[in-house]
Amino acid sequence: MLTISHLTDTFLGSYEKPLDEGPLTLLLPSDLDSIGRLVQPPTRFAPANATTKRARLRSGDVLLPAKGGRYPATLVTAELAGYVASSGFFVLRPSFEVVPAYLAAYLNHPHTQRRLQGITNASTTVPVLNKAALLATTIDLPPIPVQQRLANLHQLWLHEQQLTERLLQQKAMLYQQAFQEAIHTATGSFLTA
Repeated sequence: MLTISHLTDTFLGSYEKPLDEGPLTLLLPSDLDSIGRLVQPPTRFAPANATTKRARLRSGDVLLPAKGGRYPATLVTAELAGYVASSGFFVLRPSFEVVPAYLAAYLNHPHTQRRLQGITNASTTVPVLNKAALLATTIDLPPIPVQQRLANLHQLWLHEQQLTERLLQQKAMLYQQAFQEAIHTATGSFLTA
């Protein structure tokens, strides 16, 4: 087992105040859903300077919310690369020893999530991850081929979740349409909002 400090360069995102316009797009925790997908394109911006340069996301980085009580890890893919991480995130830049997708999957495992929830600063009203404790968190590190297989399994699981969500949305629409048609057939009226 190795610690996060050994396996990654870990830092908080940019402390720059979000701007209404600017050269770089700023990524806030509220821009991502619970499994790390963009809810909608970010609408806040950041200036181009040394602080934002370091916090500019690269494919293979792993994002971890710095506060809030839930800490889902997000693997930065081409979709998120180039955005500037706000200070609401820890950016974990993995070394060659760990497959980035494996690190994200490991951090998202329920056991690890419970450990992360246990290392918050309880003195604040909003739980905040303690950086020193985060850096001391240990990661089980199998050989690279095993990491890659586990990372692939995790990616398949995330894809299956997306498909299931879409299926449920489609079923809800079919149910609502059938209900509406039955009301219309029986009464001649339409349900309105």
